[in-house]
Amino acid sequence: MAISNGTGTHPLDLQPMSEFERMIRERIEYTPEDSRAWYYLGSFLRTHGKLQKAEEALVMSLELEALNPDALVHLALIYDKTGWSEDAGSLWRPPTGKLWKSS
Repeated sequence: MAISNGTGTHPLDLQPMSEFERMIRERIEYTPEDSRAWYYLGSFLRTHGKLQKAEEALVMSLELEALNPDALVHLALIYDKTGWSEDAGSLWRPPTGKLWKSS
């Protein structure tokens, strides 16, 4: 499936895209395994208030690179903003699920 239809709009939401968003979506089209590209898309969408689409992109970034700290931070910010504070807090725990302890 093509990400860009050549008109500067994304076929899924038909809203005009910025040049940056178009470039990131093209990168994802050609290298969908690029965790950083998914992170950049999610970060961009979050700052433009498209929280659901941002969450989807950030989750994809984390599926490709489970401990990407940048993606974790932006996902936590989305969860905090949307009132999912329990989900936001769970992102700050280490992978074992235990809270950090000082020695």
